Amino acid sequence: MFEFGNVIFMLQILASELIFLYAADRRKGFVWKYPCVLLLCLTLAYFFPMPVGISYGIPYSLFRFFFLIAISVVGMWTCFQLSVRQVFSLCIAGYAVQHISYHCVSIMKRLNLLEWLPTKWMISRQNVAELLFFPIIYFLFYMCLGRFIAKNEYYKKMDKSFSIIAIVTIIICIVFSRFGRQAQGMGAISVSLYAIACCTLALLVQFVLCKMVELRNENSAIQMLRKEESKQYEISKNNMDLLNVKYHDLKRRLSDYDDRLTKEEINSIKDVLRDYASKIKTGNEALDVLLTDTCRKYQQDGVMLNYAGDGTSLAFMNVSDVYSLFGNAVSNAVEAVLALDNPDQKIIDMILEKKGDMIVVHISNYYQGEISIEDGLPCTTKKEEQGYHGYGMKSMKLIAEKYGGSLDVQITKDVFSLAISLWQEQPKI
Repeated sequence: MFEFGNVIFMLQILASELIFLYAADRRKGFVWKYPCVLLLCLTLAYFFPMPVGISYGIPYSLFRFFFLIAISVVGMWTCFQLSVRQVFSLCIAGYAVQHISYHCVSIMKRLNLLEWLPTKWMISRQNVAELLFFPIIYFLFYMCLGRFIAKNEYYKKMDKSFSIIAIVTIIICIVFSRFGRQAQGMGAISVSLYAIACCTLALLVQFVLCKMVELRNENSAIQMLRKEESKQYEISKNNMDLLNVKYHDLKRRLSDYDDRLTKEEINSIKDVLRDYASKIKTGNEALDVLLTDTCRKYQQDGVMLNYAGDGTSLAFMNVSDVYSLFGNAVSNAVEAVLALDNPDQKIIDMILEKKGDMIVVHISNYYQGEISIEDGLPCTTKKEEQGYHGYGMKSMKLIAEKYGGSLDVQITKDVFSLAISLWQEQPKI
């Protein structure tokens, strides 16, 4: 016997899977592949054999489920650029949404809330209710979960352990739901509520909890970055102090060679020593160390760093925060100008302004290529971090917010500008 109910079931599965798959990268020829997959899946579902006049029982019902879901998984894999494991995980998540929707309609049916619906040839009142209410439930899941998954590109960085837990939970729930259909009255309603709760919990484990763990790991990485930056500040400061001591020592000893070297040679040596001893003075020790160290390191590469402003206005900030905040900003700017072909554009401008109780720092530099912005922050160009924001930018944003400020990015044709606002108040805890 041909079963039209299987067609409706397959439509429900394919639609629910799109809640989680729609934002994934599509394979070449998607425009014609997807309609073909849709037609093939519906055709196989329609011709799926259903025993006539006998009860086909729970085993056959489970076989029907696994067969139809397998068809949809293979079909979605041919359409989207994801691994089989990723597609299977997202398709099972889609089935969980279908399962929740089915039990919501079942509860309404058990409570006699569907009696007003008409029945048509080959379509039961249950099918009519599903066609009416499933789109509403699917839309709610799309708004609450589908967009969240697409925004965070969960399909690209799925957590294997969480996916396995969620898949096993959903499958167990579906299997036991088949037995629960034997119940009547309030027992059947209880089974439906239990199925809805289990599938919802599994989806939260698979997606939301995974994101929470990812954020926790990201925060840990940022903290480790801050510790490394604090160590780097101490090293740079000690090196600068040592260099200054050596400079004064060599300058004093240079007088011993007056009778052995020409005046031109002595002046040449003094000029070299003066270059190494030169120090950018901003009024803030951490900023002095950072800018001076940067100038010395990239002087041979033709990088010019211009600074204007009174660094003493940053006295309210923690030393490590100053070094981390502006260190990341200057490091990004240096990376950008080093990639430039025009030596006249290897310039970094940094201006610090005080406006009442607010400090605004503008850092600008030339750049070439394209910069992608996501959540207000530029995506990193470092190969080892592609697909993720650089932790440095996130660390900068957290520091600015710690002092009640913000971090804003402005991009023109060939100039990248960063504006950092800070308030002269005690750091927020």
